[in-house]
Parts: sequence; C-alpha cells; structure tokens
Amino acid sequence: EVFSPEEKAPALARAHAALDAGLALTDAKPSERALLEALASRYPQDPGIEDYQPFNDGFAAAMKPVFEAHSLDLDVAFVYAEAMMNRTPWQLWDFHKGVPNPDASTVAAMDVLENAFAEKPGAWDHPGLLHMYIHLMEMSPHPERALPHGDRLTGLVPDAGQLVHMATHIDVRCGEYQNGLARNLAAADVDDAFKAHAGAANFYALYRIHNLHFALYGAMFLGQKTQALSAAVRLRGEVPDDVVRVYPDLFETFVAALPHVYIRFGMWSEILELEL
Repeated sequence: EVFSPEEKAPALARAHAALDAGLALTDAKPSERALLEALASRYPQDPGIEDYQPFNDGFAAAMKPVFEAHSLDLDVAFVYAEAMMNRTPWQLWDFHKGVPNPDASTVAAMDVLENAFAEKPGAWDHPGLLHMYIHLMEMSPHPERALPHGDRLTGLVPDAGQLVHMATHIDVRCGEYQNGLARNLAAADVDDAFKAHAGAANFYALYRIHNLHFALYGAMFLGQKTQALSAAVRLRGEVPDDVVRVYPDLFETFVAALPHVYIRFGMWSEILELEL
C-alpha cells in the first residue's frame, strides 16, 4: 500500500521472477516448494491493483496447509504466524477493550507461537519466532509475557541492529526504560557499522532513526537529560535533506525531535537559540 505507482511494477516483477526461479529448482525440499507455492498467492500480477487485502488474506490461508504438513519446521511456523499477523498490521488487538481484534488472526498466531516456544526444540533460538511474539504482544493487555522473549532476542543476532533493538518494544510498555536506553544505544552502534558498509541514503535509514528515537524516549522517561540530548543530536544527524527525500512521509518528522527534548527538560532559553 505504501508503494508509489512507479515502484509497484518493478517490485512485483522482481517478486515473480524470484518465485519462478525458485519453483524451477528440482532439488528444493518439500517444505521449501510448499513455501514458494504459498508465497505466490501474496503477489498480484497486475501492478495497477490497489487493494492488497485479498492477497494478504490469501497468503495466510495458503500457509495454513503448509504449516499443518510441516508443523515441526520452525521457519514454516514463523512464516505462518507472520502471514496471519500481516492480515491486520497494528490492528491485532482491540486496544481499548483489551481483547483480540475479532477481525484479526491474533488468537491463531498466538497459538502457533506459544506452542512453538512450549514444545518445539530450537524455538527459543529462532529470531523470527521471537520477533513475531514481541510484535504480537506489544499492544496486548499483557506485554510482560514477551519480556523473556525480548531478553533472549537481544543478543541472539548481534550484527542486526533491528533485532538488538526489538526487545525494547516490550520494555517501554513495561516501564523498563533503562533497557530501552541501553539496548537502543547498542543497536545504534551496530547500525553505524552497517551504515559504513551500505551508506546512509537507503530504506534502512528508517531503522537507524527508529533505534535512536527509542533511545531518546527512554532517556526522557529516566530523566537523563544528557543522554536524551545526545541521542537527539545523533538522530538529527541521520536526517539530512538527501535522506529525508528517500521517504519524506516518515523521515521528515524526526527533524523536529530535538525541540521536544528541550521542552521535556524545560530548556526554554536554549529553544530560543535553535535555528529555524
């Protein structure tokens, strides 16, 4: 839904080319072929289509028999849970009533994930399953149920800044603001290494910004003015004009992060000195 018309056609062409190449392999394992066949239902052929809900629903439906046939495969369990959750992204719960959204697959995804952690060897070492459970529970009435999953994920993939950060989606819901600060600063250090490798003006800039924004947020709740200002200055450095232009709908808002820290700590005379 967020792709421009100019982006959709090449993205879909790339997806279908990859699917065709995968389906042409004669030595794919049965679970791999089943995943490819299910994934084909996620991508329309016509780039002019604007309603992707039938394809998100279709992918989740196509993954159900794949999971039933390969229920011990942790990758399959992860993809199935993700497919169900992506039917209704950020709408898994009726937040005000504290119950699952009746139009979502929340309960089914929870069953798949919690069963994996309870019964399947290796599940607690699978970053995909841990990642999905954090997203599943962060807007639930019981985010604390995912605290151990966040603790496990934090050091599991140390070269992936987004995964070093992910536990803090639960930490901030549970008042663990020191983790929110420390883990996001650690993630920012990993991000700096990736930035040195891949450059700054790419879509991952969103995640570098996201991690510093989380660190800033945690520092403000802790009353740590120096840390909050430091994170805000680093954040502002990540959004020069050329980066903002990559995705202005999201990136431009972070240009305004620094004044919010000044407000939080009553730095009224310093605000007057900021350059417009």
